[in-house]
Amino acid sequence: MFKTLKKNLFRILIMIIILIISGKSFCISESNNRKKVIMIILNRLTFEDLEYMDNLQALIEDGSIGVMNTRGLYGYKGAESYATINASGRANATYLNSKSYNLNNNISKIYKRRLGIIPDRYQIVNTEVVKLNKLNNKNRFNAKIGALGYALHKEGLKTAVFGNSDTADNIIRTNCLIAIDFRGFIDYGNVDNILIKDDLYPYGIRTDYEKILIELKNLKNNASLIVIETGDLDRLYFCRDNLTDIMYFLHRERILKKADEFIENLVNSIDRNSTRLIVISPNMGDDKIESASELTPLIFWGDGISKGILFSETTKKNGIVSNIDIAPSITKYLDVDYKGFTGADIKFKRHSNNLTFIKQLSYKIKFVSNIRKQFLKIYVISEMIFIITVTFVLLFKKLLTKRLLFFIKLILMLIIIIPLVFLIVSSYNIMDTWEYIKHIIIISFSILALTLVFNSENRLQFIGALTCVTILIDLFTNCELTKMSIIGYDPIIGARYYGLGNELVGILIFSLFTMLTFILKNKPKKLFLYMLLIFNIYLLISSNFGANLGGGLTLAFIFIYIIFDDFFKAKKNHFNINILKVLLILLSIVSIIIVIDIILSNSTTHISDFIGRMLSGDINYIYNVIVRKLLMNVKLFKVSIWGESLRTNIILFAILLITQKNIVKKILFKNKNITFGFKCSIISAIFGLLLNDSGVVMAALILLLNVTALTYLIISALEMCCNGIQKSWED
Repeated sequence: MFKTLKKNLFRILIMIIILIISGKSFCISESNNRKKVIMIILNRLTFEDLEYMDNLQALIEDGSIGVMNTRGLYGYKGAESYATINASGRANATYLNSKSYNLNNNISKIYKRRLGIIPDRYQIVNTEVVKLNKLNNKNRFNAKIGALGYALHKEGLKTAVFGNSDTADNIIRTNCLIAIDFRGFIDYGNVDNILIKDDLYPYGIRTDYEKILIELKNLKNNASLIVIETGDLDRLYFCRDNLTDIMYFLHRERILKKADEFIENLVNSIDRNSTRLIVISPNMGDDKIESASELTPLIFWGDGISKGILFSETTKKNGIVSNIDIAPSITKYLDVDYKGFTGADIKFKRHSNNLTFIKQLSYKIKFVSNIRKQFLKIYVISEMIFIITVTFVLLFKKLLTKRLLFFIKLILMLIIIIPLVFLIVSSYNIMDTWEYIKHIIIISFSILALTLVFNSENRLQFIGALTCVTILIDLFTNCELTKMSIIGYDPIIGARYYGLGNELVGILIFSLFTMLTFILKNKPKKLFLYMLLIFNIYLLISSNFGANLGGGLTLAFIFIYIIFDDFFKAKKNHFNINILKVLLILLSIVSIIIVIDIILSNSTTHISDFIGRMLSGDINYIYNVIVRKLLMNVKLFKVSIWGESLRTNIILFAILLITQKNIVKKILFKNKNITFGFKCSIISAIFGLLLNDSGVVMAALILLLNVTALTYLIISALEMCCNGIQKSWED
């Protein structure tokens, strides 16, 4: 029995030893295979720079690339773009409050005096973190500084930062903003002693890449997020005013080639199966380079990434992502559960010719963005000047001739046609301003010629129908025309990336009610009108189509107004109350369907995010959204061309109603369908102004088109009287 017991004890001992050994092996294996993200900062990088970087191009060939919107809270340069990458939303920061240092006795004392904490367990701290957090306390995007760093630290993961952008005169440690938590802590790294003297570089210093590689080797797998600032492109930017153009580009080429050499050495030293490499430019490209853009190259390479292009639900546009998407992409890869980010994780879509595709996309966006403001300004100012001129001419009716009236009508029709032309011309891959203008002229006069086929009284309705149908078709085809149109939204501004912007919602509402004036002329059943409006409400609000809550609500309020207006008008004719009940129930059902569609949609939109926050009781977020929308409207009304247009067209509308009141009365009295169209459009402009963050834009366009249409109807009425010119005008 003793022998049996001895044998059993021996066996148990052997099993324990095996388990301990295997446990250690497992721990070593787990440590070696721990996932990590390495971020290389090549700040102010442009696509032209890639010509000097063969190794980076090799990564693109084997990885995924896109363009990233670099906007911080206010702009595309400086520390705020860095802080935004790490924050829960667009953040504010300055070079002064981004200063971070390697921890030593002096820095430790400074930090303790300011925060009452001794950061002994960390190698790098931000001594200005109190100012940084205070700077964002009233941030309208509700941004939490250091959200990424906090999320990683909460899960026990470590961060590391190497390099800086210091010059001979200033300490610039913006790279640390990408890794700090809300206390300003970074676990590992070297930001104080990482430069080397080199007389061939700006300020006579450059980043010591060899030292970084050695310290990375010593770091092993201790850090899950490693941020490396190459720094030399920043130093070149700060030094550029002291350089001739020849020396500037000579320095730039040298810097890029040295950084490319470092990328090659780094890639050769890491395990691709457990590492993701991100090459990023937090700030816009150096504007000394002609093609520099606010959208900068962003490259992902490594574990789980094949050749392709980047995509995120923030933009819903192949090849375009935002800087707020970086943090959730890192936490998703590192299996960190954190729900506080505004952005979405970046996905990778296969594309055989990824670099060419992204470069062309970047250049097209930049081209459209450059001409957008000028073209819209010219359009709006031209409309105001022409209507003012016509209003003045109408005061001297004896000077009018049939030919002049016809000419005025042509110009007025062109003004209403132009928004449709702006949408259609985006289908052409044009990168030259004069070519763009040529296409606008050709398409405009082609549509005008087609319009002249119709009777004079039906021409506006035809333009309205054509515009409305075109916008709806574009909605069903993923808004491909809108995304590249000057009447759409600008990805560089970054206020919207998908669905319908307020410009096109305003045009759609005007076009819809202009089209309805023709439909109502033929006295269709009211149910058809109601169903058409409900269909458009759904398309505007749905996350899969328009994703414009303000525009959809505007149309919904108009729909309710029409129902009650019809009810009170028809009450004396025994209007069936049950019809009213059915319509309101139908609107309620559609509203519920829209909410379910938004909440259960596979894609994330700003609407679904807002409803989710509202249902979760996030009062602070909702308050910030409302305030942001109000401030945007006030700003647009005060300083934008749309505010000027809205003010001017309100005055012109009033002048036309007063000076041409007899003609207007006859037009509206004889054509109840036109009265209906005008009334609904004007009320839409009011609701649109109140319910949208840029409602000034929507209201301005609705009113601009309505004033033009009213002027057209007045001119048409005068043209019909032309044979008995004097008597008719005096009457």
